[in-house]
Amino acid sequence: MSKTQTKKVPSGRPASRRLSKTNTRGQQSKQAILDIAERHFADLGYRGVSTAAIAADAGISDPGLLHHFGSKEGLLSALLEQRFSFDATKLKEDEKLGRTELLTLIADTVTENLGRAVGVRLMTVLLGESLSDHHPSHDFFRQRYTHVRALLAKHVQSGQNAGEIRTDIPAEHLASALMAIMDGLQIQWLLNGTDMAGVARTLMALFDTALDPQH
Repeated sequence: MSKTQTKKVPSGRPASRRLSKTNTRGQQSKQAILDIAERHFADLGYRGVSTAAIAADAGISDPGLLHHFGSKEGLLSALLEQRFSFDATKLKEDEKLGRTELLTLIADTVTENLGRAVGVRLMTVLLGESLSDHHPSHDFFRQRYTHVRALLAKHVQSGQNAGEIRTDIPAEHLASALMAIMDGLQIQWLLNGTDMAGVARTLMALFDTALDPQH
């Protein structure tokens, strides 16, 4: 070995392991920011929140936050995708649900949302804001409602094809009604603490009877 060469000393840890730990820390940091951003946006809406305030609450600099998400709109987009990415799984996109299974799913979803107060408030606040064409979440919510309504209508149609749901009711109408029930119950719960889970179960029991072709 020449005098100008320096022998490299192994670090003792494979590069892949060091990279994995770095990626894990980065994901944990991003998740912590998203959790804090969820509370801020749920309390004050998109317009009322600054990335600087979220960063300060997270214990990092504003440039540090923007390093992860690029912009305030990028942060909102990441938060929405995380919050609602379970829709397809939750609504059993790849399954065919009967009448009782579908209505039970609706009631169970409403009940589970009791444990997601911040997330429910976030959705409600941003949904109201997104009615403006210029809001950054406008297209997201339009697409989300179209997607969820189509999934519910598909399940309704499946039940109609199986002879479990009356065929004189348009599947799309029933899908829209079910979505309206969930959203309306959540708003009442946030404002007045109503028993949205109990009301949901009562309504789904009524629907179960009303939609039965043999009734």
